[in-house]
Amino acid sequence: MRMVPIHEVREGMRLAQDIPNPRPGGVPLLRAGVELSERLADRLAASSVRGVWVADALGSDIEVVTPLTAELRSQSEEAHASFVRDTSKAIADRIGVLDDALRAVQEAVVKIVSELQDCPEVAVVFDDLASADAYAHAHSIRVATLGVLLGQRVMRTHGWRDWQGKRRFDQVQERLTPLGTGLILHDIGKVTLAPELLAKPPHELTDEDRDTIGTHATAGAALLPAQLVHPLAIAVVRSHHERYDGLGYPTGKAGEEIHLFARIAAVANVYDAITAERPHHPAQPPHVGVRAILTGSGSEFDPQVVEHFSALVMPYPAGCPVTLPGGEEAVVASARPESPENPVVRYRNSKGIVRERAMHIVDGVVLDGYEP
Repeated sequence: MRMVPIHEVREGMRLAQDIPNPRPGGVPLLRAGVELSERLADRLAASSVRGVWVADALGSDIEVVTPLTAELRSQSEEAHASFVRDTSKAIADRIGVLDDALRAVQEAVVKIVSELQDCPEVAVVFDDLASADAYAHAHSIRVATLGVLLGQRVMRTHGWRDWQGKRRFDQVQERLTPLGTGLILHDIGKVTLAPELLAKPPHELTDEDRDTIGTHATAGAALLPAQLVHPLAIAVVRSHHERYDGLGYPTGKAGEEIHLFARIAAVANVYDAITAERPHHPAQPPHVGVRAILTGSGSEFDPQVVEHFSALVMPYPAGCPVTLPGGEEAVVASARPESPENPVVRYRNSKGIVRERAMHIVDGVVLDGYEP
């Protein structure tokens, strides 16, 4: 299958994956197998759907592996939405975080960690076509997914340091649960902020507004009861906006003063924020998100975490649309981790024959390797 931008949908294309409902737990907007039309595409575009996965000859046999099943992703988004809703009510009623809502999130994290344990990492596609309306909850699940995969790679390769500073390689899987919990709840502090402030376009935010929004990290950490939430999860919530160079917030810690889990969260959070459809922020393609992370290595992000990110997240993943020199459509048939900017591209030549070649791509456009 391959991904097609919504404005390029043509009559007779067949949907290869369900189109998710922006409301967590809602039935899909369209089910896989539906024959698409330009009229349907217009309706989807009006609902802020920016692209669809289709099954056709050009995308035939292209293996697109997403990290989580659609069912688990939907369940996790619903658990997150319930926790946010219940926490907002608890704040209004001046009571503590509700145990049942928190337990549902923690159970979702356990399932995510289990499902990702044997994920074929280099084949994973992180692109998500959810609409801006679904951002708040879908973002948290995507950040948790990418962050847990990064945590697996980093700790399996380099181990982790215990309270005595000793490097260890045991209990990696057990540590992924508090990591995932912190990742899925990283923005929970935003429930303490006025909705109208969060809804403001970036260009309308004052310095005072930005300072207020920045309080969500410490507010989120304070919301989570220490007797119910692992301290490492709380550390992720508190420190996911710290920068490796010490210019982040809330404390300005630098380097390894920032807990490894928070350094992982910083990478996962920024990548998804760039590549997801957000209110006032159109989604950017994967290569833009990858470039931002690589550019921030050593300043905004931990270079070691970035190294593992670059082995895990491809700028041009399988199924991703690219453009040939003449403007014709093509699709990435397979990514090449050893040469990320040179994936295998599938296209139709001047005679209409489908061909595949490794090609050099810059900003989504083929620059070298194309043969008409």
